[in-house]
This record gives sequence, structure tokens and C-alpha cells, in this order.
Amino acid sequence: MLTAVRIVCRECLPTGGGNLPHVARLLDAFLDEFSDTLTLARGYLISDGNLRLLQYLAAREHPTIDPILRQWAFNDVVGSAAAKGDLETLQWLLESYLPDEFLTKAVAEAASGGHMHVIEWLWANYRIRGYWGSTEMGRAVQNTHLAVVEWLESHVAPRPESAMQVMEDAVCFGDLATLQWMIERFDLDMNWALDLACGANQWDLACWILNNCELEASPEVPYTIQIQQAVRDGKLEFLRSASSLKKWTPKEDVSAFRMIPLAASCGHLEVVKWLHEDCDINCAGDVDVSAARGGHLEILKYLYEKQLVSGSKQSLMDEAARSGFLDIVQWLHAHSDETCTKNAMDWAAECGHLEVVQWLHENRSEGCTSAAMHLAVANGHMAVVKWLHANRSEGCQDLTLSVAAEHGRLELVQWLYDNVHHDFYAPQAMNAAATRGYLDVVQWLHENRSDGCTVDAMDGAAGNGHLGVVKWLHENRNEGCTRSAMDKAAANGHLEIVQWLHENRHEGCSVKAMDGAADHGDLKMVKWLHENRSEGCSKRAMNYAALHSHLKVVKWLCRNRSEGCTSDAIQGAIRMGHLDVAVFLHAERPESRRFEVKLSLLLERIEVAEWVLEHFPQEFKTCDWNAESGDWYFGDWMERMNQMLAD
Repeated sequence: MLTAVRIVCRECLPTGGGNLPHVARLLDAFLDEFSDTLTLARGYLISDGNLRLLQYLAAREHPTIDPILRQWAFNDVVGSAAAKGDLETLQWLLESYLPDEFLTKAVAEAASGGHMHVIEWLWANYRIRGYWGSTEMGRAVQNTHLAVVEWLESHVAPRPESAMQVMEDAVCFGDLATLQWMIERFDLDMNWALDLACGANQWDLACWILNNCELEASPEVPYTIQIQQAVRDGKLEFLRSASSLKKWTPKEDVSAFRMIPLAASCGHLEVVKWLHEDCDINCAGDVDVSAARGGHLEILKYLYEKQLVSGSKQSLMDEAARSGFLDIVQWLHAHSDETCTKNAMDWAAECGHLEVVQWLHENRSEGCTSAAMHLAVANGHMAVVKWLHANRSEGCQDLTLSVAAEHGRLELVQWLYDNVHHDFYAPQAMNAAATRGYLDVVQWLHENRSDGCTVDAMDGAAGNGHLGVVKWLHENRNEGCTRSAMDKAAANGHLEIVQWLHENRHEGCSVKAMDGAADHGDLKMVKWLHENRSEGCSKRAMNYAALHSHLKVVKWLCRNRSEGCTSDAIQGAIRMGHLDVAVFLHAERPESRRFEVKLSLLLERIEVAEWVLEHFPQEFKTCDWNAESGDWYFGDWMERMNQMLAD
């Protein structure tokens, strides 16, 4: 097709003695299969910022396009161009496409990308058309664009309602200079700032806040959360500062007993020592279990030296063996009265710790159970399996071979069958292996076992795209499949399998096939099912496509199928912010022109809120709205609208 068009353009259209624009336009229209469903923002993204494509799409916009939809698409593409630093496209959009529209994304996206030339251009030419003093400083902080931050500090301060968000960004990204600048200008909640700094692992900044800001500890929870985070991260400087400033007093903290186990589990020996020796914390909970499980031998030795062991019912040796810490197992064996259980060898085998298994076998008497080999097989630890078989007598379990087959471990399956004399039970082995695409295992089970399979084998293989398995089962087994095979294959995008089942099997499919394909936006699959099968779809097809913003599918179903949709379609589109889908449904589907709100609609963009208010004023009253932090324009608009509706 494209080759033919190239020949026409090269050989038939004049190049020097004139022009035939009407012919060129006809060729464009003939080839154009995308502009009907391609928004400006989507076109900009897929073309890597091609301005000519945007101009083409704009020229082909229908003259009656919904003006709010146009604003919605405009702000999306403006945001993308600003994020890219594409000043040429921004100039065209703001000067030619929509010269008067308020800019909801431009400033923040330009700041996020560090594009100073765009910020300065917007400030010089469109200062009153965009968000200034909103989230742009925080976005620059997030991406460490210090020059942009400094420029913003000298030109536009954050609005009061945006101050907390900027502070949060400065704290979470460790920008002390911006935080100090904000503190000088706004009354900020520094307790919240400290919480954020600790949670974001910004410990240098947390120490600065602790030592330089006025803080008020809650009598009920005196900085317990921050102290626990510092203990977890081993931040001794912060802990000492909090203690010396009386921000945390262990004797007044009912959760202090949790601190040493937390430090021990994370391997912070110096923190453990400080908590015990400087803070006089002796109640240690299951601290020894934490140390053993984490492999922290030096901490374990210290705990025994200071007699801080807990006497837990959990076996330390079991926990160390599970984690593969042979040095701890050996130390406990030599220096304590600790014992282990059969769990030690079972768990070590499960996790593939052969050296631990061997040491326990040679030095301990507890042994293991049949779970040791079973779990080792399940996790593919062949060396452990062979060693257990050669050196232990517990054997394995009835389902061990089945577990190996289900996980595609053919070598283990063959080895178990040849070497372990056990009456294995494997009723689901072939089903599971087929579903997961392990054809070699399926073939081996077919040749060596009598358990067989069910229709679940081909159904599962088809659903997961394993055509080779499907074909082999068809040719070598007689269980067949059900309609679920094609349903699942269609829903998961496996067209080749759907076509093969259509040509070689008789089970067919159900409406779930097209419904599922529509849900995933697979228009090619939807069209094939429409042209080759008679089952059709249900109203859920368009509902699902609308919910997930598959506008091409929604339009095609509307124009080619008769099932339609329910009001759930437009509600889902509105709820997810897919305004282009909502506008189309409202224009084309009668069932989308009124609805009863089943779930609260949360409006998160001003354009969506404006459109809902215009077309569904009664339903608008029941909607919730959530403006992004610093989105003062949307917030002001919602307050005005709510007041208007109340009056």
C-alpha cells in the first residue's frame, strides 16, 4: 500500500509546474487510519514530538469537537512538550492552537525537566495563563535541577496552599537549602518534616531538623516511630541527638523493648550496645532469634555475653539453618545449650543450603522428615536431593514427583522416577506442566506415567500462549479442551492459538472471548472474532474497553456490534479520567446520557469536572473531587461551583 502511494506521489504528482493539494489530501485521507482515535498528546508521544503530526491532527479535528475535550487534550500535549523542553511545539500550541486556554501542566513539567528556557519563556509571555507558585519548585527539587530552584526562589514564591507540598519534596529529596528557604517564609509543621525525613532515609536532614527546629513530641507517642526507623537504619548519631535533647526517653516509651531486637535483626551491633549500655534497655524480646535469623554472629555473641537472650520457644539453630548461616549453627552448637528440631534440616534443604544439611547430619541427631527432599525438589535443589537420597532414609512424599513436574524440572522428574522407589501420586502434574508450557515434561509424563490429564491441560496451555503444547495435546491425548481455551487465548492476545483452535477444534468460545479482548484493547482480536466466529460479545465488552481507555475498541464496537453497553461504561471512563472516551459515549450511546451513580465518582482534573457539570449537573452534586496538592485553580473552581449549586 505505502509503496503504491510512493509511486503515485513520485511519478504522477507534479514537482515543478504546479501542485495538486486536493489529490494529496485525498491520499492522506485514504491512508489515515489513526486520526479518528489519536489525541494530540498520544500523537506527540508516539511520534517522539513530531510537530507536523500535531498540526495534521489539529487540521483534521471535527469542527464540532467538544470544547472541553479540546482543552483536556491541549493540556496533556502542552505538558508533554514542556517536559521535553520542546519550545517550538509549545509556541505553536499556545499561539495558534488554543491561544487563550489556561495551562494546567506546562510550568510544573518544564521545571521537572529542568528546562530553564521554557520556564523563562512562559514567565515572560504567559505568566497569567499558568500555575505559578504551585508545584513547580517541588518538581525541580525532585529532579535536582538546582538552577531552576534558584530561579523560582528569586521570581515566584509558592502560594501558601502549596507550601507544605514543596516542603515535603525538599525533605524527601534531601534538599536542605530549599527547606531552609521555606522555613524563613512559611509557618511549616516541622514535626511532619521530621517524620518525612526519617521515612525517606534522609538522616542528615533529619538530624538538622532535630537540632535546629522547634519540635513538639506527642505525650502518647514520643517520637517512637522515628526512633524505630533510626534503629532499623543504624543511625546512631540521630539516636544520640534525640536522647540528649530529651526527644526520646526509653523509660517513658512502652515500646522500648522492641528496639534491641530491631537493631539486632538489621545487624547494627553499635546500636545494640548503645541501647543496652547507654539507655539501660534490658528487656530484649526475641532478640537472639532476630540475630540468628539475620546471620549476625557478633551480635549474638554480645547478647549471650550480656545475658540478653530471650529463652524463646523458637529454635535459634532452626532459624540460622533456614537462612544458611552455618557459622551461627556451629557457634550455637559449641557455646550454648541451644538445640534444634527436624525443622533445621528440612528448612536448610528447602533453601538449598547443602553445607548446613551435611553439617547437621554429621553433628546433630535430630535428623529431618520427608519434607526435606520434597521441599528441595520443589525449589530445584538437585544436589541437595541427591545427597539426601544417598545419606538419609526419610525419602520423599507422594506428591514430590508431581511438584517437580509442575515446576518444569524435567531432570528432577526423571531422576526421581529412576532412583526413588516411591508410589508417587501425580493427578495434576500434566495439567500444571501444560499450563506453564513445559512440553518436555508433558511428553515425559505421557510416556512414563498413567495419571494423564484433564481438559484443564489444553485450556491452560492455550490461555498462556503455549501453541506447541496445545498442538501436542491435540495430536497425542484425547481429553481435548473446553470453550475456556479460546476464551482465555483471546483475552490474553494469543491470536495464533485462537486461529488454530478455530481451525482444528470444535469447542468454540463464548462471549468471554471478545469481552476479554476488548478489555485488553486488542482490536485486532476483536475484529477477527467478529469476522470468523458467531458468539459475539456482551455489553461488558464496551464497558471494559471504556474503563481502560481503549477508545479505538469502543468506537469499533459501537459501529460494528449491536450489543451496546450500560451506563457503567461512561461512569468507568469518567472515574478513570478518560474524557475522550466519555465524550464519545455521551454522543453516540443513548444509555450513556444518564446514569445513577453506583460508586462515588472521584474527579481529579478540572476538564473532567467541567464536562461532568455541563452534561450531568445532578450527578455532579454527588461527585467527590481531589485536586493535586497546589492545584489552586481547580480548587478555586470547585469551591465556586459547589457554592453555586448550593445556592
